[in-house]
Amino acid sequence: MKQTFPFLFLLIILVSTNMSAQKGNNGQDRVKQQTEQMIKNLELNEEQAKKVTEINERYAEEGKKIRNESSGDRESMRSSMKELNELRNAELKEILTKEQFDKHIEQQKQMREQRRKNRGKGNK
Repeated sequence: MKQTFPFLFLLIILVSTNMSAQKGNNGQDRVKQQTEQMIKNLELNEEQAKKVTEINERYAEEGKKIRNESSGDRESMRSSMKELNELRNAELKEILTKEQFDKHIEQQKQMREQRRKNRGKGNK
């Protein structure tokens, strides 16, 4: 029993440290995942992939600033995030072909719709 306690204590510390580390990278992981999905779904070439990665990283940072500075004002944050997304899409439009950009916009609409559906499920 005396030998089990230090082992369990150490295990709990390791697990909690690992969970904290995962939470810290959540935004970076999300940007990486989003970029990888765009590369795959839109069939981006190497040059496009590089530029899209830079854009996604830059706008993720801007979004983070907006969320941190919103002070709980959801309407203001929503408006700022919408404007930010429009600016991002304008940059993407310069990089992507018309077909790729149209597909990207359609995928954004589908994701928004899916989030709306999922939001309703949590309230039941």
